[in-house]
Amino acid sequence: MSSPAKEQIAFLRFLVQAPKQQQIWLLKHITQPQLDALGEVCYNLLYGHRDVTPLQLHRDIIRKVADKSSSVRTRRGMVQNHPRVIVLAVETIFKDVATNGSD
Repeated sequence: MSSPAKEQIAFLRFLVQAPKQQQIWLLKHITQPQLDALGEVCYNLLYGHRDVTPLQLHRDIIRKVADKSSSVRTRRGMVQNHPRVIVLAVETIFKDVATNGSD
């Protein structure tokens, strides 16, 4: 995982384990470092060697969140409007890390 994602690992783990309503609340009130960490997770999904089959339909959303040239407002809006996609992306990365044994 990259540096921003490692710094926010507690947030990412909590996001995955939280109930659905709490996940939505967390993503509605996301901070800049947390948004950067989600961007790194999405970047790793797109350009890393990850199995993204369940996320193929949402590739544009993931691409917008991962794109650092997009404004913070755009990235935050994508995260807030599509919370289930973002949580699924984080879960996919955590499954991959747990399977490969690297952290």
